[in-house]
Amino acid sequence: MKASDSLRDSQRGLEIVSGTTDDGIAIAEHGTIIEINASLIKLLGYTRSQLIGTNLEKLCSPDTWTAFQSSLDETGDNPCQGFAIKNDGATTPVQIKGRVYDIENKRLVVAAFTDLTRLKEAEEKLRQSEERFRLLFNTMLDGFVLHEINIDELGNPQDCRMLEVNPAFESLMNLRASELIGRTIEAHRPGNEPNWLELYSKVVATGEPVRLERYYN
Repeated sequence: MKASDSLRDSQRGLEIVSGTTDDGIAIAEHGTIIEINASLIKLLGYTRSQLIGTNLEKLCSPDTWTAFQSSLDETGDNPCQGFAIKNDGATTPVQIKGRVYDIENKRLVVAAFTDLTRLKEAEEKLRQSEERFRLLFNTMLDGFVLHEINIDELGNPQDCRMLEVNPAFESLMNLRASELIGRTIEAHRPGNEPNWLELYSKVVATGEPVRLERYYN
């Protein structure tokens, strides 16, 4: 294979990768952009012709560009956060991962721009969802307890430990959460029927819920 063919194949591979991610991708040769993907166009609002042939530095605020250059390596595992510059001059928060490829005496840099606005929106939605769950968890009238089943090297269940309880469960047990969390079922009620470990392990294995009634003094 000729050197020129190898270079084209390598660049083609990078182009394929850039087309299969939601991140905005810019591929630069010695600092000059030679390829971009549709996600970058959508993120920053440039046209393809506006970016091809321009300097990669154009896409970053000065501080972000400095941080990006410092983060560049051959692994792409050293991201930096900063601001990308959109076509209208506005900035948008991004995380940038840069990876260096040395191909046939050509230095190629692949920059992946992750839109932190979307990420922060997703994190905020998750936070709100967790708050709603916590409100329900703390105010529901039914007792609720979250268990963890520990297994051995062969996958056999060994014990069942309480990780979290709600106020209603504290009232049912007449115990504080601090007296319950971290304890195993056997330590809490030794020798009681049914075999809670066996019962909970079956639920985990089958995914099917179990309903039963037990009365305690």
